[in-house]
Amino acid sequence: MSMKFVINRKISSRINRHILSQAALDSGSLGPMATVLHRFSEPGCYNAVINQGEVACATFTLTVDSSAPTTPVTINLGGAAPCYTVSPETYVVFSAPRGPGGYSVLFWRAVGGTRSVAFDSRMLGDGDIFAASLLRPGSYSASNQYGAKCTISLTRAAKGLARQVVGKQLRLHSRAECQKVDCTRESFTPNKVSAETAQPLLFTVRTKEPSLRIKITLEASEDKPAGPLTGPRVDLAKAPKKPDLRKKPA
Repeated sequence: MSMKFVINRKISSRINRHILSQAALDSGSLGPMATVLHRFSEPGCYNAVINQGEVACATFTLTVDSSAPTTPVTINLGGAAPCYTVSPETYVVFSAPRGPGGYSVLFWRAVGGTRSVAFDSRMLGDGDIFAASLLRPGSYSASNQYGAKCTISLTRAAKGLARQVVGKQLRLHSRAECQKVDCTRESFTPNKVSAETAQPLLFTVRTKEPSLRIKITLEASEDKPAGPLTGPRVDLAKAPKKPDLRKKPA
């Protein structure tokens, strides 16, 4: 599985500023560079509501059909379509690649005349995956609400990011393989991870009941401060003046 950092070639000069300044990622509050993957194993129709923070902002339906193609389905929580169809054999990928993020999604089904929660992206369960990519070199910590922690050491990609042009998009992604971490209430395995810039980190939940929320926080940045400006000093008072184009020649 590969997670790719996508930049539109036509608007590459307007890269989401939230990506460049990001110092934390949260499985329960999705934004750029963070996704959640979940598999719906029971066929049927699911209703979903998308929240940004505490505010409901959109709804859609998901049909899980055994005859559907087994290719993963990606749902952009910042601009979801009215309906989707997916196979129970594959993952649904929830993302929010644009803007400041803060998205979560809640699925429910009508069973016996009552609503039953089928999936809440704020509480990950067995087999769910939180996929994250980090851009700022430094030291990070990954943790859950029960106190388990993992340290992440992020260095600049030694060979740079790979580039791939697909249609009108320029896709930049890590050349390194995914780093995989198993998560329970009590621990992260391994509890120390070394990764490169934009290298995908896959946190797979191993719990019997949906209960985990994973957060990644920047502890110490290795960003180098900009150096002093160099070059000859210019005396603006002695600088040649631009001609006044409004004056007519004699």
